[in-house]
Amino acid sequence: MKTIKILLISVAFMTSICVGSEEIPLPLASADVKGWVEVAGGVRIQIDSPKGSIDTITITAFGRKIEIPESEIAKFKNRIYSKVSILHEGGYKEFGGHTIYFDLTFRDMFGGDPFEGDSMMEERIRIAVPESAPVRVTRKRVALEQLNKKQNKSEQATPRKLSD
Repeated sequence: MKTIKILLISVAFMTSICVGSEEIPLPLASADVKGWVEVAGGVRIQIDSPKGSIDTITITAFGRKIEIPESEIAKFKNRIYSKVSILHEGGYKEFGGHTIYFDLTFRDMFGGDPFEGDSMMEERIRIAVPESAPVRVTRKRVALEQLNKKQNKSEQATPRKLSD
């Protein structure tokens, strides 16, 4: 009986101190993502990151080949990117016309202390390439907690029947 009590106490203690591990993105050595849209033709982002941190980013859109300057890359060079996507929008001529967006998503594993209730952060770098305006690079940090709440709300939305 004494052995069972010790075993139960040990299991209870071990269970209370065990925490699940977080999945960590694997550093990519390179990425080459291509797309096509009629107005811009072939679009492409090439990322060279041989040691996990980004060394170069080359973008092709609207027949232009664009090297992202080292000064911009330095702002997120040592982050590990986990997702690359390409989007586009029609845009207004006054603001550069049709625009291609290249989004890089990074996870910040050390945005705070998870044992203190701090949430993990996600950082997004958006490279906007308008048809007839300069390239813009923007950066946004969001708590994953906020992203999950937004996603859950959109999944819970009441479905509506589309009219015929």
